[in-house]
Amino acid sequence: GYHCWLSNSQVALFIVDQPHNRLILVDTKDQSQETLESINVGRCLKRTPQGQLAFIDKETSNNWVITTYDLRTKEYTRVIKTLSGSEDFEILKDGSYIMGQGTKLYHYDPSNGEIKGWQEVTDLRYYDIHKITRLAVSANNRLALVAE
Repeated sequence: GYHCWLSNSQVALFIVDQPHNRLILVDTKDQSQETLESINVGRCLKRTPQGQLAFIDKETSNNWVITTYDLRTKEYTRVIKTLSGSEDFEILKDGSYIMGQGTKLYHYDPSNGEIKGWQEVTDLRYYDIHKITRLAVSANNRLALVAE
């Protein structure tokens, strides 16, 4: 599965399971774990600049939502629906999101609200990139992606 370190001792784990994948939070200091219930989670797990866990909640087969979970308050917040068929995203230092769909990269800034939604940034088809499947941003804001 996939994982995301949330702090020096807390890690979120994506566990492949039936009928739904599971999301488990583990504290490596005291070996405690918490399974987040009633969530069909996607594989992409990220840490927000505020220390929250961001993931995709696959509510139904065609309704996927980027959601955050606050480890202190135990509250979920819906951020925005994903682009159709896309389940990988990255969070930039300013708290905004990027996501790929097909040949295109999109950006979403939560401070602008869902009214603006996902904004196209670039089309990579001119570089013979066709299906973006994974994204990562380095500490110095450089983007790496996996695509066909």
